[in-house]
Amino acid sequence: ASTMRKLVLVAALVALVAIQGADARRPPPRRNPPPPPPAPKTCADFAVQCQPSMKPKAAYNSIVGSTMSACCDPKTCADNVVSCEPDQKNKVDYFTRIGSTKAQCCDGKTCADNFFQCEPTYKNKPNYNNIVGNTITFCCDAKTCADNG
Repeated sequence: ASTMRKLVLVAALVALVAIQGADARRPPPRRNPPPPPPAPKTCADFAVQCQPSMKPKAAYNSIVGSTMSACCDPKTCADNVVSCEPDQKNKVDYFTRIGSTKAQCCDGKTCADNFFQCEPTYKNKPNYNNIVGNTITFCCDAKTCADNG
């Protein structure tokens, strides 16, 4: 009887191991992958409004951000369409210069810009191309005897 008990016990043990082994070979239950993280939101997603003195940055639709500093740039003289007076010209960097006034965006025209011509008894001042003006006083010096040869 004791041997029979041992055989039954061994058979039960073998069966248990077989069942556990079958479970070990069974694939784990399927789980759905976690959802991807949400895409970062852009200036356009947040509909960031720029102040009147600002404009949306060039990459506004793809810049990740929600603030004016992240999404907007100051307007240039060209953006503000600043018109210089007839005796003025656009500053050299007018298209990239931040500004909205003539003082910020315009320079006075030089003697050369004004195509000012000195009278025959006068000659152009040495820095004629850089002097702001359009009169003999600003643009010309009287010729000397040496100038007349």
